[in-house]
Amino acid sequence: MITTLVAAAALITSKQPWAVEYGASHCRLSRKYGAGQEAVELTLSDVLGDPNLMTLTLAAVDNAHRAREDGTASILFGPSGATQNPSFFSTVPDGSNSRIVQTTIAVQPEAPLTSASALHVKAGSVDAAVAPGVTAKAFKAFTACTDDLRSRLALSGDEASQLSEPAIGPAQPQDWISADDYPRLARVDRKEGTVVAVLKVEASGRVAECRPAVSSGDSALDTTTCTLLIRRGRFRPALGKDGGPITSYYIWQTDWRLPGAGS
Repeated sequence: MITTLVAAAALITSKQPWAVEYGASHCRLSRKYGAGQEAVELTLSDVLGDPNLMTLTLAAVDNAHRAREDGTASILFGPSGATQNPSFFSTVPDGSNSRIVQTTIAVQPEAPLTSASALHVKAGSVDAAVAPGVTAKAFKAFTACTDDLRSRLALSGDEASQLSEPAIGPAQPQDWISADDYPRLARVDRKEGTVVAVLKVEASGRVAECRPAVSSGDSALDTTTCTLLIRRGRFRPALGKDGGPITSYYIWQTDWRLPGAGS
């Protein structure tokens, strides 16, 4: 089975190191593979502080498809042969020739990232196999980041313990909050800032609660962020271990910047 799947997509290797990105609302572990039409970028992220459940984002060249795709992905770990079949969705951003696939992987004893020789992802029109090469050092830095993030955002860790797949947000975040929503008083006072909010997403996909975990420094920006997310937020809800929708938490970051600022 391993030979068949990996042979369907040529195994792409990389000489670049894994990069760990520490953000106000996320931790990311990313690496680029190949070049040209075979270029692939793999990113692992976790905003709930549970290193055993990660969002996997894969960017691959797509010059033909433009529609959003969703369904069930096939993820195979080599050499163990362990497979996972999480939900996925993918889009091609305007002006880009890369399809961005977002799905979930569960890091389990039978599918360890640090010893995997191949990671094959098939999701709709995307079929890519990479030699992940996740080093113990990179993974340790990533988990240290998630532990710190969980502490800073006051998340207990219980939020992720019942999940098999996290909630999925909008393909275009600006559909929910855009420059047109800038609070009038904040605009007049030339206030800017970044809001990191913890959202409680119900099994229906609606946002039940919003807590600014990291303030922008301006109450109008903080309040507007949560008001809009509760009003407009519609998620694909998280899935529990039984495959049914459950309540979960989601970390949202909005950068409020005045038009022309910094240019």
